[in-house]
Amino acid sequence: MKIFKNVTLVIIVAFNLRWGITSVSPVVDYLKLQLSLSNFQVSLLTSIPVFCMGIFAFFVGLL
Repeated sequence: MKIFKNVTLVIIVAFNLRWGITSVSPVVDYLKLQLSLSNFQVSLLTSIPVFCMGIFAFFVGLL
């Protein structure tokens, strides 16, 4: 039963994070203009969360 609760918690957290990551792409041009960001800085907005999910996926087993 504890495993079911942990899996459910991971799914709920992942579902909530997905909205924030996917909602950046439509407003990238607006953010770039308003904040005077370079192309490299804007690319980090969408790539850093993906890298973090990949890196920290290795540590989920420890939880």
